[in-house]
Amino acid sequence: MLKAWIRATSGSHRALPTLRCAGLVTVGYGLLPGRVGRDLKPRFPEAPGVRYTKPITMINVVRKQLARFVVFILPLIAIICLVPLWISQYNVYLSLFAEDHFFETLQALFYLLSFLAALFIGIRFFSRKEQFLGLLYLLLAFALFVIAMEEISWGQRIFGMANPAFFKEHNYQGELNIHNLDLGTVVYLHLAFTVVGFVGTFAWLIRLILPAKLQVNYGHIVNYLVPSWYLASYFLPVFLIYLYFDICAYLGGFFLPLEWREQEPAELLMSLGFLLFVIVNMHKQNLQR
Repeated sequence: MLKAWIRATSGSHRALPTLRCAGLVTVGYGLLPGRVGRDLKPRFPEAPGVRYTKPITMINVVRKQLARFVVFILPLIAIICLVPLWISQYNVYLSLFAEDHFFETLQALFYLLSFLAALFIGIRFFSRKEQFLGLLYLLLAFALFVIAMEEISWGQRIFGMANPAFFKEHNYQGELNIHNLDLGTVVYLHLAFTVVGFVGTFAWLIRLILPAKLQVNYGHIVNYLVPSWYLASYFLPVFLIYLYFDICAYLGGFFLPLEWREQEPAELLMSLGFLLFVIVNMHKQNLQR
């Protein structure tokens, strides 16, 4: 095809500059598969009987890398925008993340949308006879649904539900949820946030160190379970803030100007990270046939 195109344009006075540009693109594109060109396809082997239909072009490569970079830096931009408000208008900052206010409602919405997307992905995996991934995504969907309901206290304030006596007595905030119970759940909750934040931040390194033999056997599964590097910035803040809280609990006091409620922005970013994670995997499924 390239030779035919050269012959077709060889009679034109514009052929030489055009051919020079084509040569540069060809040489440059030849170098890409070793670095970013491969990113148009999944990092690991496809599932049996599944093929990806996305064409590899220079434009697709550039667009994909630019989109990933933008997604990666969004949490940093959000934090930079919040810092002046945190310094100068701390009460306003706290009100934004208070119970039933905008950002907490948005967080619950992110988890609810993530639940729906994970449920859709799981059902689609079952329809493609990939039961293991289907089961894992149904479990993820269940967990995301529980988290979404916990964030809004299972609709207690929305529907005006009375607080049962047990939760009135044992819940720190007098709400209908489990994560604020005074029965030791806070310790496990902090551990869960720390572990999830760590996994979401660093699990993408598995893609780099997984041996070739394991890539062949399990690469397709890892491809759908491990968040990509550009989502790490959504999980890193929650990992750092809860690690800081655990260190402060061990030392017996805060040593930085960060106290309780400062974790709310980090938790909001993590909820958005989960939503982006399932959206990315829905997109991967859409590229399959």
